[in-house]
Amino acid sequence: MVDFLTLMQHTFRKFQLKAEIALLDRELTNRLRRFGIELYDIIEKQRRSVIAQLEKDGTTTDPKQVDDIQQILKVFQTIENEIKIPLEATRTEIDNMESSTPIKFPPLLIQRRKEEFGITIWPIICEETLWIHETLEKDLLKDANNSNNNNNNKTTKTVGEFMNTAIKVIEKGTKSTIKKAVGKLSSEQREVEVCVDVTKLDISLIENTILNKYNEIDKLINNGTTLECC
Repeated sequence: MVDFLTLMQHTFRKFQLKAEIALLDRELTNRLRRFGIELYDIIEKQRRSVIAQLEKDGTTTDPKQVDDIQQILKVFQTIENEIKIPLEATRTEIDNMESSTPIKFPPLLIQRRKEEFGITIWPIICEETLWIHETLEKDLLKDANNSNNNNNNKTTKTVGEFMNTAIKVIEKGTKSTIKKAVGKLSSEQREVEVCVDVTKLDISLIENTILNKYNEIDKLINNGTTLECC
């Protein structure tokens, strides 16, 4: 039989753990909000730098060339492709807020929209993501191990189609533009990778801490050393 003092101590510990979990839940949400701001700003910087490079090289005078180049660049945009719908919705809303007249939206509301973006896309982001360099490496290994596999044939076809498009664009005299644009994009895509990976690590640490506290609560309850009247 559990003595009264132990019962009170363990009951207090249970409530203490629940309070700590509530604080960690808030910390987790705040981390996702910060992630939304960080990721959105990086992606927008990337998009604007590519457009600026195209304008600088005069490629924007030919809409078809611009479209071809952007299609190639999208191959490198792993995260952007996965969150395309919420990203475009958020971009549209923020653009409208920033260009609103005669009443201007305060920066705090724009920040809040970016924070909501982080929370919205997290279920997509938290799934396992292979960056473009990892995907290509895996495909090459598959091709080397089993060249007759149907999936590998499909991958080869996809890569072949991409290369054909790239060659056509290069033949149009945009090789320099692609090189510069991809160079900028590659650097900023690494920023995207770092932003996502760091956030995943932070969230994982918080979630593991929460899980450990829930396990401790379950242990106290299962041992019958807490009051469960409320």
